[in-house]
Amino acid sequence: ERRPCTELMVPLGIRFSRASTSKRATAAFRGWALVAALLLLPYASLLAEARNTREAQVGEAGFLLVTSLVQEAVRTAVVLQRVHPDLPIALVTTASQKAKSSAGAARDKSRDLHVFQQVIGLDNVEQTWGSRLLKIRGMRATPFNRTIYLDTDIFPCSSLSPLLGMVGAHAYDFMAVHEPNRELEDPQRSWKDSSVFPDVSPIFPQVNSGVVVYSRRAYPFLKLWEELYLKVLQEIDKGHLHGDVTPKKRRYLRDQYSLRLALFQASNSLHFYVLPPEWNCRLEKLIRWVLGQS
Repeated sequence: ERRPCTELMVPLGIRFSRASTSKRATAAFRGWALVAALLLLPYASLLAEARNTREAQVGEAGFLLVTSLVQEAVRTAVVLQRVHPDLPIALVTTASQKAKSSAGAARDKSRDLHVFQQVIGLDNVEQTWGSRLLKIRGMRATPFNRTIYLDTDIFPCSSLSPLLGMVGAHAYDFMAVHEPNRELEDPQRSWKDSSVFPDVSPIFPQVNSGVVVYSRRAYPFLKLWEELYLKVLQEIDKGHLHGDVTPKKRRYLRDQYSLRLALFQASNSLHFYVLPPEWNCRLEKLIRWVLGQS
């Protein structure tokens, strides 16, 4: 039987055949659904892009704390939340501390780790020399594209948002403040063999590693820092330091000494910026250093 030409209008939900009422209704629904889908199709990609943007923003920028002292980190994070409720906070600790803290939080809700968007546990992090190795490796474990790292004994007085605007795309890769309490003598004199580490210009002082702002582009540099840090420890263990090195100088020759070496070595490739002292204010030590009492 020859079908009428009006059958061609079925996709639009208009059918003039002798079908039952229910079939006409079903066809009409499918037709209008198709029309709606065709009308919304241009907006589907926009919706997907918006969703991806929101997901990217979750890991775009945030604070990072790295320590094995989880409860101290929680106290610091609470203060951070008051100043910056708009930015997430991540914690990097040892795998054993993460498991211990998670179990404690399950038993005691007052110890809940809800202040952290993410808690990351690292394995095989030696604690022989304190938390320095955990700190350096933990900085590479950040979930953010732009990170403000803070020691857990640092508390913000006001917004730190201007720091994020200086790091990342078309800006700097690594930012920190000069160490106000640095020793004045050439640290190369601490080594029996001065060729162990490259000579660093005296006008290239240490920076303090308590406040560090960096982007993912700094990851190769952070790896270099770790390598030099481990080399410093090896040389100390071999007894290559002068015998009159005090415990204070041994502390000095740890993470910030290797950080200075790494910055000097990577100065041609790393986009590095020295922040003004107010971004890591240690007023008492700064005054002591100026007066020559440190």
